[in-house]
Amino acid sequence: MSETRRCFLAAGLLVVVLLGPRPARALDAETEATLLKQSPLVVSAEAKALHRMGSICRVVLVAAGRAGDAPVARQEVHVVPAIRRCAGLPTSVLAGTDGPPSERVASLLPGHRCMALAGGRAPERDDPTPFLEAPRPGSRRLGPAPDPVIVADPLRISDGYVRALRRDGHPGWIRRDRLREWTVAASPGLRCLPARMGDGSLGFTFAHPG
Repeated sequence: MSETRRCFLAAGLLVVVLLGPRPARALDAETEATLLKQSPLVVSAEAKALHRMGSICRVVLVAAGRAGDAPVARQEVHVVPAIRRCAGLPTSVLAGTDGPPSERVASLLPGHRCMALAGGRAPERDDPTPFLEAPRPGSRRLGPAPDPVIVADPLRISDGYVRALRRDGHPGWIRRDRLREWTVAASPGLRCLPARMGDGSLGFTFAHPG
């Protein structure tokens, strides 16, 4: 059986699995043997589909967290069902168990929490929130502030600036009035959790209530 034919068969079996149970029908020995041989492809296809869904959902939830009190950025209400579906995924799927190391959660980052940039992030803002080297005006800019922002819990504040961490783990400072609590209006209770990724960089995962 060709590779293409095997993939089509695996995809067909996955559709059957996802659509739910169907009335049982007797299988001849040859068909049953073929299905059993292809079952690892079903598992592989399902795992890849879940990983892809987890990757997409992480992007969806980060974007939703930037929207402030609006359901989603730019009032795209049709995205709300996707946000709610993503928020209901098991934490293990959102964290990712395969894929590149930069997408895999190695461990959570204790003593830290997520905050969001007030009013969006670069390049959506005309005045991108700067990530500063020191907590004072005129300090050297290290680039635009990331979003979500990883901050200490409780906050470390100096002269109106909050200490935060870049994705490479280096610290910097962001004005307190440019930060707000990280929330998703379409999924109250969803939590953004700072994490160390498989490649050593800092990132995020999400946990739904319960």
